[in-house]
Amino acid sequence: MQAFPGALRLAGQLMILNGILHCLAWIVSGWSGDTMQLIPYGLVYIALGAGLVYRIRTIRYLAFIVTLVGVLAAYISVGSAAVAVWAMWVFIVIDLLVLAILIASIWRGRQPV
Repeated sequence: MQAFPGALRLAGQLMILNGILHCLAWIVSGWSGDTMQLIPYGLVYIALGAGLVYRIRTIRYLAFIVTLVGVLAAYISVGSAAVAVWAMWVFIVIDLLVLAILIASIWRGRQPV
């Protein structure tokens, strides 16, 4: 039995939401090189989130690494990129939630049912 039923599905949904927000960041921050760079990352987040929603077993390890790199990159670039600061903090908060869920899932060693 899993500690948090549906936790990986929630992590996947949050990753999909974060991916959509990455793809739409140009709406609030304007069309620039920095916002254009977020679009491919958003597509990767959407693909990984879909993998978590559809319970592909090994995707949680890749999602953990990508999300960890993403949250570190977002934290480093807060204020220096042409993306709105509040949008960067939204990315960071969602990434941290996803990381917490993935850490709990990986730590327990349970496979999605």
